[in-house]
Amino acid sequence: MARTRSSSSSDSSDSSRRTRKRRSHSHSSLSSTSSVHSENVESPEALENVGIAPAPPEDLPVEMTREKVNLTEAEITSFRGFAKGSAPDPRLRETWFNTLPTINDVAAAAPRLDKKLKGPNYKISMTESQAIQHHEGLFAALNLLMLSNASNIRGTDDEVKFRERAMRIISVQIQDLTVLRRLSALDSLGVPSGEVSGVRRKTLDLKPEKHPNVDGEQIHQLFSTEMVEDIKAYLKQKEKNKTARTSLAKI
Repeated sequence: MARTRSSSSSDSSDSSRRTRKRRSHSHSSLSSTSSVHSENVESPEALENVGIAPAPPEDLPVEMTREKVNLTEAEITSFRGFAKGSAPDPRLRETWFNTLPTINDVAAAAPRLDKKLKGPNYKISMTESQAIQHHEGLFAALNLLMLSNASNIRGTDDEVKFRERAMRIISVQIQDLTVLRRLSALDSLGVPSGEVSGVRRKTLDLKPEKHPNVDGEQIHQLFSTEMVEDIKAYLKQKEKNKTARTSLAKI
């Protein structure tokens, strides 16, 4: 009989533990769901990042294999001439670029970095992996532009399609360089990237401003107004903390 009561007591205890476990799991699930829901609804960061990053191109399938296209001998010679790189005379480089036609809009030029946001050791650096990604992006765009000029493509719908894809790739490269320059500027100022909202995800604002050195010209900034406010707020607080520590040290 004692054995039976012991078994009954054990079963009852196991049942109670299972019940508590189910309740605990249920409560944990509800709390987790509530937390996620709250984050999605109330998180300023979640709302802030809505619509920031451009959507991926619609014409890219989920799975695809790279197609290799053969060019004529003359076309491949021309392509290789561009692919090996160009080294114009440094004295004529800027002059040559300035003769190229540009869109009459502030978006046609590279963004500027406010001199006030340049730290004493401002230097742009990248890893080998990042450098390879930039190289690959440039070669991908060059491939598409060359294909759009190929004799069997020019004048067809594919010519426009290849050029549009090349522009998309260049747009991705622009964003990559934007992020690289932003991170380098923050590093020179001693500002952690996490203190500035949207450093990696926000695209350029393209808000025109008066050029500081050229009359009648306009520029746009590397950092948005909101980012600049974040940077200044962090630096101000950093200086305030430094002053407070110095005062305590003197006591």
